[in-house]
Amino acid sequence: MKLLDKIISWINSQRYLHHLILGLAGMSYTIQAWIFSQQQSSLLDEGNYLYKGFLFATGKYVPFQEYGTWTNKMPLSFLIPGYIQKVFGPGLSTGRYYAFVLSLLILIAAAIIGYRLGGKWGGVLTAVIMALNPAPLKIYTQVLTEGLTAFLLLLTLVLILGKDRPLWQILAGSFVVGMIPVTRINLFPVLPLVIFYLFWEHGYKKGIYSLLVSMIPFIGVHLIYWPGILQLWSRWIPEGLIRSYDVWKQQFGDPVGLHQPNLTITKRFLAFSWGIRLQFPAVLGVFTALCLWPKDWPDRNRQRTAVFLFVLFFVLFLTHLGAAIFLNYNIHAFFRYLSAFYYLGIFLVIITWDNWNYKLPYWKLLIIGIGIGFFSLVIGYSVSEQSSFFGVWIKDLLQKQALTFEGGKLEIVAWKWLKGVQNWFGWDFSITLKIVAVGFIVMIVLIIILGLRWLYNHFLRQNADELANFHLPHALISLLVLGILLSPTKILGGGYDYYDCKRRAIRHYQEAINVVSKFVEPNDQIFWIGKDTQVVLLGILVEKEFQIYPQQLNSIHSFRLGGNADQLARAGFWNDSLAQEWIDESQVLLFEEQAFSGWFSTIYPQIDLSDFEKVGETNIMGCSAGQRISIYRR
Repeated sequence: MKLLDKIISWINSQRYLHHLILGLAGMSYTIQAWIFSQQQSSLLDEGNYLYKGFLFATGKYVPFQEYGTWTNKMPLSFLIPGYIQKVFGPGLSTGRYYAFVLSLLILIAAAIIGYRLGGKWGGVLTAVIMALNPAPLKIYTQVLTEGLTAFLLLLTLVLILGKDRPLWQILAGSFVVGMIPVTRINLFPVLPLVIFYLFWEHGYKKGIYSLLVSMIPFIGVHLIYWPGILQLWSRWIPEGLIRSYDVWKQQFGDPVGLHQPNLTITKRFLAFSWGIRLQFPAVLGVFTALCLWPKDWPDRNRQRTAVFLFVLFFVLFLTHLGAAIFLNYNIHAFFRYLSAFYYLGIFLVIITWDNWNYKLPYWKLLIIGIGIGFFSLVIGYSVSEQSSFFGVWIKDLLQKQALTFEGGKLEIVAWKWLKGVQNWFGWDFSITLKIVAVGFIVMIVLIIILGLRWLYNHFLRQNADELANFHLPHALISLLVLGILLSPTKILGGGYDYYDCKRRAIRHYQEAINVVSKFVEPNDQIFWIGKDTQVVLLGILVEKEFQIYPQQLNSIHSFRLGGNADQLARAGFWNDSLAQEWIDESQVLLFEEQAFSGWFSTIYPQIDLSDFEKVGETNIMGCSAGQRISIYRR
């Protein structure tokens, strides 16, 4: 018996080994989820899902209401966390408990699918990969639609994947998938693709039933919020198709958004590389499964499921790449968008690995070689930022004295590495940093691949049947395994630490709520300039029942320069003239430091604050000194 067979035989003989690994993965995932839910700082989107959701759930406002808040996302993204708060009480704590529970349900659903596709070890591998990569888990433990839609999509797959599913499960899955586009519009392709799969896998009759059931939540939500919900489809509605919508768009005058980021090609590629790096096992898993796609399948149902999963991942990846990187939705959220469906890459590996084809034509081997080089380049570029741990290390290295090997002796010379590189190639510091970082990563990948080849040829070759030679397919699989194992490190998923706080962030938001609450009287009108502190307002709302201008909740993103003030306010926007009008009507002003000294500073010199005095200030919230609120009373 060869070594590989012996290893597999020993693993299969251990009856409780997979239970042990699954339990450890689940425990690790749960502990991380709890820590992340308590220690991460809040952000604008999370604050708005909670605050707007509570306003909608309690009937203070309704989505797309005139002179209300800007409903810039699909209604269910607000209503679901809103009703959770209506039942358990409003605030960030409730939201994070909800996100924590949701993250656990995501793991359970994903492990069930992994088990169904790949047996007990398929479920174990799914749980292990999800526990090892902290980046998407950090997204799931904030109140964001990525976590909610990840659960809805996984629940859909649990109910519909595979042959001979009971009709009630198919119909339940169809209802759930109909909820996904009215929770997050970017995931609309999921609906037609799932319905197509149901026709393909379960037949015409069940497909018709599924289509009809899926339309209940999808059309129902549109009918309830018609025609306001058309605003969310504005990028895809051709001009002249719906006259009432064209009239609505023409009412604002000619406003310009204040938020105009400078999105260069290098910034777009960096955002793309961040997405690949932080979801590396899943993305490389899709590439591996595609390159080694089975030539022979044990049954057609399994093949259909694999094709469906690949098409679903590919379409969602392209649509989110287009929306985030090319249509300027939010280039820095590309990674976040991938979190809603990254596990599809894990499922593709699991469903194909038993039948991978290692005998490949030269053109496919060429693609694998190019792919390994491309992924290495992307990872190197992503970690080349000056603020990243690797960027800091490379930066320090370039500032060190150079070495020379002249006359057979290794000596330190007077000039530094950076100066020498700049003199030789004429590169500036930023380019030098990126090229050196990419070069290091590519070199490390080559060393690992060559080292594995040497190890195989000298120690393992005589013990293996199927791996007669260490070729590119084996190098690709080795890179995938390495990516999974390195997920917790800062090179890959562990490098996502933007919202990490060393302290218990929720407690500090509560302390800020207590400070602000002292200076707010019931029914006060509050004017708020902020970015990420909506949760503080939400914490005071129930006790004091104050009034706020709901158009302000989206901060800079709903602020406009110029335009018709009344029409802007009616649609959920605001401008500088409305800012002064609202200040004149308010008793309390709350200014978040990072917003007041940042984007609002260009407006501030034009605003009259002579009737107000500063009466207090909160401590720092979250992880940023910018999250501090100054309090003014009339």
